[in-house]
Amino acid sequence: FCLFSSHPSKICFASSALQSTEKLGVGLPELGAVTDALVQTAISTATNLLKETKDYILNAKDDLKKLQRILKIFQKAIKVADR
Repeated sequence: FCLFSSHPSKICFASSALQSTEKLGVGLPELGAVTDALVQTAISTATNLLKETKDYILNAKDDLKKLQRILKIFQKAIKVADR
C-alpha cells in the first residue's frame, strides 16, 4: 500500500521504508521516539551554539578595551626603550 502514489507500478519509498523498519522490529512508536530524540539533540546543540555566540558578541567590547590597554602599555614600553 502506498500513500503517495495511486499507480501500482510506481515505487513507494515511504511504504518500503516502513516495511523495512517493521522487519527490524522497530515500529512507528519507536521510530517516533528516535526522531524525537534526534530533534531534541539538534535543538539543544543549536541553542548552546547560539548562547556561546551571544556571549562572544556581548563580551567583544570588554575584550577590545582590554587589548587596547595592553597595546598602550606596549607602546609606552617601546617609547621608553627607544630613549
